[in-house]
Amino acid sequence: MMDPELTVAFCCPPVLDDVAENNLGILKQNNPDIPVHVVKNDLSEDKEYGWHNADQAFFKWFLNNKPEGRRFALIESDMLCTISLREFYGSVWDAPVAAKRVLRPGVEWYWWREIGRLPEDLREFSTGAAPLAGILFSRDAMEQMSPVVLDIEDVFSELRVGTVAKYLDLKIVEAGWPSIKALPLNDGELGQPGLYHMVKHVFITGSS
Repeated sequence: MMDPELTVAFCCPPVLDDVAENNLGILKQNNPDIPVHVVKNDLSEDKEYGWHNADQAFFKWFLNNKPEGRRFALIESDMLCTISLREFYGSVWDAPVAAKRVLRPGVEWYWWREIGRLPEDLREFSTGAAPLAGILFSRDAMEQMSPVVLDIEDVFSELRVGTVAKYLDLKIVEAGWPSIKALPLNDGELGQPGLYHMVKHVFITGSS
């Protein structure tokens, strides 16, 4: 029986490559009772635009399909999950939104350059939730955020998500997950059960 406490959106390009297929299989293997939905980012034929706005594909999927679940994990296709997600997210299970890092202006971050793209009334709430990979949302947060996120054109996903959550007065918990990084990981870094980002090669179970 599937667990309605947590639903996973496996967010990926329109065509899954071998790495994505492998990561998806390992995710399901380690979480057999959690529903996993493949959410393909088909916002644009322009790959850069799709990557820049990846959050919108996720929220569009939620709004259009109304999937069951009390909370939703955004798992990107270059994430390797060798752990129960209920265990991984245990410390932030009841958070409205949880991300590895929560950033506010004054902290150095490349994407502050896009604050001017935000609607004027949202700029004072500028916040980064980074990376997008692995962010956890409560159902209430998803329902509140979806229409606002989808109404904001071409702003980098991590800035848009953080800002919209702050604007709606949804608490974003900074989880600090050390296994989620901004650079590709090698097998030697994948030895313990965890949720890893980013894994750009086909991981063979038992190879670490």
